[in-house]
Amino acid sequence: MEFIDWYTYYVLHLDELIDYILERFGTWIYVILFGIIFAETGFIIFSFLPGDSLLFAAGTFAGLGELNIWLLVVGFFLAATLGDMLNFTIGRYCGQMRWVRRMVNKKNMAKAQHFFETYGGITVLLARFMPVLRSLIPFVAGASEMRYRYFMFYNMLGALIWGVGCTVLGYFLGTIPWVQDNFMLVIIAIMFTTIIPPIYAMIKARTRKR
Repeated sequence: MEFIDWYTYYVLHLDELIDYILERFGTWIYVILFGIIFAETGFIIFSFLPGDSLLFAAGTFAGLGELNIWLLVVGFFLAATLGDMLNFTIGRYCGQMRWVRRMVNKKNMAKAQHFFETYGGITVLLARFMPVLRSLIPFVAGASEMRYRYFMFYNMLGALIWGVGCTVLGYFLGTIPWVQDNFMLVIIAIMFTTIIPPIYAMIKARTRKR
């Protein structure tokens, strides 16, 4: 329970968290921030880590002159790209294991493979902006034997639009006084916006079934 309270507080107060890390670890903050993005995109078990909001918050600090914007955009791009690559590789390895294939229904696996052959690229790209799915889709894509080059193109494109885009957005908007005074509300708005697409998709799917 204490961990949940701590996690909730710092996710909603990322400005305080980044300020604390910067004060205590100095330039090592770049390694820490890049590590968080790499872990969130590279391992399903770390899907709870903040993604969009962290990028925006880091960009805000860069806009205030506390961090280097060029180091951030390059680092976040590499971290997001490498994270998805690792997740894809793990999924590919797990998908080839015999005991895993025995547990998975062959028809469902065939459907998944067909889906990623047809819509895999846009799925990998859009998943960048959806918490949890951001960590899940690369793994499923690997397990479904999606073509590596095809995956890498959309992986890098997504890392560019998401990793660099959210950071640059924070860089320019973070200098606005209203954003600084209502930073927590902005973070909540970002988090709320990112969960709208999957909720809409779930409602639409249920409506179709009915």
